[in-house]
Parts: sequence; structure tokens; C-alpha cells
Amino acid sequence: MSNFILEDLNQLTTDCRETYKNLPNKTDIFLSQDLINKLKPLLDQELKADTKISDYSVEYTNKQDQFAIFPSKWLWVALAFYPLAEAFNAYSEVLAELKKIPEFKDSEFLKQYPMKSEPTVKSPEQTKFETEALSILQAKNPTNANSNFLNFKQFIYDRAWWNLGNVSTKLDKASGKTFERGNTDLFKSTLLTATQFIVSTSDKLSEVIYAVTLDKSLIADLNAIKSSINMGAGSSSSVSSTLKVLSESGTAHTTPGENIIFFGAPGTGKSNEINNLVDEKNSIRTVFHAETYFSDFVGCLKPTMGLTGVEYKFQIGPFTEILIKALNDPAHHYYLVIEEINRAKSAAVFGEIFQLLDRKNGVSKYSIKINDQDLIKILTENLTNPLIDNQIRIPSNLSIYATMNTSDQAVEPMDSAFKRRWKYIYKPIDFESFDEDGNPSHAQGSFELQRATDAICIAWKDFALKVNNILSNLDIPEDRHLGPWFVSTEEIDTIPKANETLKNKILMYLWDDVLRHHEKTDFFIEEIKTFGQLNYKVANDKVVFNDEFLKSCGK
Repeated sequence: MSNFILEDLNQLTTDCRETYKNLPNKTDIFLSQDLINKLKPLLDQELKADTKISDYSVEYTNKQDQFAIFPSKWLWVALAFYPLAEAFNAYSEVLAELKKIPEFKDSEFLKQYPMKSEPTVKSPEQTKFETEALSILQAKNPTNANSNFLNFKQFIYDRAWWNLGNVSTKLDKASGKTFERGNTDLFKSTLLTATQFIVSTSDKLSEVIYAVTLDKSLIADLNAIKSSINMGAGSSSSVSSTLKVLSESGTAHTTPGENIIFFGAPGTGKSNEINNLVDEKNSIRTVFHAETYFSDFVGCLKPTMGLTGVEYKFQIGPFTEILIKALNDPAHHYYLVIEEINRAKSAAVFGEIFQLLDRKNGVSKYSIKINDQDLIKILTENLTNPLIDNQIRIPSNLSIYATMNTSDQAVEPMDSAFKRRWKYIYKPIDFESFDEDGNPSHAQGSFELQRATDAICIAWKDFALKVNNILSNLDIPEDRHLGPWFVSTEEIDTIPKANETLKNKILMYLWDDVLRHHEKTDFFIEEIKTFGQLNYKVANDKVVFNDEFLKSCGK
């Protein structure tokens, strides 16, 4: 083993980071069948799982039957950092031989390594640890034993030399895993640190890198892909048997798609919750209403004015548009957002697509056959991979999110078969929480309420909570209560604006929608019989709320 070398891990880590930084492209790699044939057995070995590899991603299932998906772009990281993984193998080999020596099997002894710095006075055991290491290195490569030994001493006495930090992890470069750990655990953890990837999202990245080190022909293939991009062959319009590079934007597809309906009272932040989950670049938003039909959702022929008169062209609907995008770019996740899903007859709007909502691992369990020739033509012209027998499914990289407000008088009931194909997330009325910047998660502003002899000022939060308390006492369902964002800060940030909002938005909602079948005197004075009277009195600074409500609002 005369070629046995212990590399300078500090310099090698820096070099690998620089290599990754200077890659000509870091977008997802199209995994050809040739690449899959080489990659799958290596990943199965490293992940200890049966992996499933698609065009742009890898799915694996753990012993708890939980599965995850990682993108093919991780192979770029593997190409840049595999030299470091190979270098770790050499250190691991020496460490494994040292651990066979009886004096060094004790975990308490091994826990002291690696140290922050070399001690000025060493124990006999520490000295022997060095001596035995030198003997092992001399046996492996007599010519290079001294330089290898210097690097080994750096390895055991200077953690920061080979475990470079600057990553999102609880362990900094002066702490971390020690030598009593298994060598696999020790080095894979350090390799992930070297990549500077966030640990919580990339815990299997080290296995991917180590898998690549096992096959030099796979490394050669990846280098060929890299070279083809350098020569301009890797543009987004270029498709070869080995590589198809996609736009480097949007959310990587790592979790299976879902159908989720967010429901709750008006103003609870249902749409905002969705905004925080979706990627704007990779999403399409639509609003259902009473006149929304299947033809609007999927697409249909519509008349347009051409050069020779009226022409009919296929107008793509939001579902078809997002389906094409998701199918053409399986490496990224796409989102169809439907606002007010129950304002239309949803099952009818979805039509035969209804069946596609049944999913397993994010993919439709069943396919449907497209019979509309115009739709088939659109799909054929726009899909990278042609349809098989005109069958379609919802892919795992497409999620459908919807909002639902059950209190609205214009809503349509959803049948149980349609409803059971969705996951539901309830958005409660919450005036107490704060956002990530420490700001209250409700609108900020105050109203001026008229009393017989003066006026009182009350904050929106306090006003809404008092209104909701009365509604609860009247057994009015929570989905008709006032949510924290029923009004926006911009609508109530001054008293004049707030009072306009009170008059024309809040009171109209309470009068027409919430109290339609209840006594209005639970809130208002008895002489007010119509909304017109209520609106007039507010506009002219007259008393509208009853004494009990005003007393609850302040002195």
C-alpha cells in the first residue's frame, strides 16, 4: 500500500467548496437509464433501503416505512465533495486499526478525541496512541509515513482543522462527535458539515456522496455532464440521453403532493397560510364562484377575433396549465391554489378529474383517459414526454391547496365523496399569537364608538373579542365570528378610516350575514330596524350600540 496518503483535510475541504461554488450549473440532472443503473445499487447500499429513481429525483423508504425524496441536483454536491469522502476513508482506516488495540477500546479514552489543541503534557496512553498510529502509517506507506503522521496529529489534536463549521447546526467547529462514535457516523456527520448544507434538510446527503465514490465510471459520467454544460450543450433547450437541465428556480420536489382545504372563520389567515407554503414562481391561483364550470377549470374552445373573423382557440384552464408545468419539471414542486372552493359546485367543476384526487405517495392512484381531442392536442404539443394512451394522473410534485369559508351565504354544499379526498386544516380565531418578527398576528387599529354623552376608543382586537363573545352566547357558530384579519391594518390605522370600515364592512357583515335570523338588539339599540338606519347613525356620530355592549367596551 505504498500509495496510502492522508490528505490535508483543511485544504481539501476548502478546495471542494470552491469546486462546488464554481460548477457551471447546479440545476437538476436528468437521470438517464444508464445513470440509474449505476446509481441505484450504490444508493441502496449506502441508504440501506430500496430506492426508487425517477427522471429528476430519488425516493427511499426507511425502516419505519417513512419515505423521503431528494433531488438529483445533490449529485452536483457529490461530484464536488467525493474527494473529501475518499480522504475520510483513509483516516477511518487508520482509526479502525487503532480501535482494535485493547488500550484504545475504552470509550472514555476515545471521547477526548479530537481535541481543540495538542496538550503540552500528554498521558502515557496519549503518547502510545500516537506511537501506534505512526507504526500503522509506516506499515502502510514507509516513504510517506512522516508527512502522513503530521496530518494525523492535526486530525486528532485540531478539530477545527478538519471539521469546518459555518453551517446551520447546533454543533460548532469546536464541538461535535468524538472518536468513540462509529467511524461511519463520525465522518458522514463531518462530511455534511463540510458541504455547508443545512443539516435538517440534507441528512442523507453524505450517503449520496459516499455512494458516488464507489463507482469511478459514475464520476466520469457526472464530469461529462459538467463538461457538456461548459461547452454550451446543457442549455434548457438541450435534451440528450444523459442530461436535461431545468430552470434553477422554485421549490425542489422533496415531499409528495397533497390535496388540502384550509377552513375557518373569515379573517383567520387561510390565504396567508397558503402563501407561506407555496412558491409563487411555481403556483397558479384561481377563484371559484357560482359561474365556475369544468370548462373554465380544465379548458375549452373559446371564440377569438382573428384576421379573417371569428376563430375558435383552446383556452387552457388553471388545472391543465399547472399539470403541464408539473409534468414537464418533476424536480420542482408545483401548486394549484383554489380560493373559495365551495362557492362553486366543486365536484362538478372537477368533473372526471375528481377521480385523480385519490393519491398514493402523492401520485393519483387511478388515471383517467382524455377524450377531448382539443385537450389531447394541447397536452401533446406542450408535454415533454408524450401521454401514454391519452391517460393522465396528478404527479407527486403537484399539490392542490384550497380555502373554504363555510359561513358564506353563497356557498355550495360539497358531497361527501368529494370531501373525503381532501385533508383539512382548521384555522382557529387567534388574537394572541405573534409572527416570526414579533408582531401581533392581527390588524392594528382602533374604533371610536359613540355613547350618549361622549365617545370611547377601543382597539380592533378588543372589539372583535367582545363581538365574538356575544355571538358565542347566542350559539352562533364560530365560522361566522370575526377573525383577526377580517379587516386589514390599512383599513383601520386612523380613526376616520376605522369608522368607515366599521360602518361599511363590519356592521354590514354582522347585520346581513351573522344576525340575519337573530335579534339585532343583542348589539344595537332597539330603535334601529334597518341597516340603512344603522348606517346613517354611524355616519352622523350617533349611538348605535346598546348600553350593555358599550359598558363592556370601557368606562
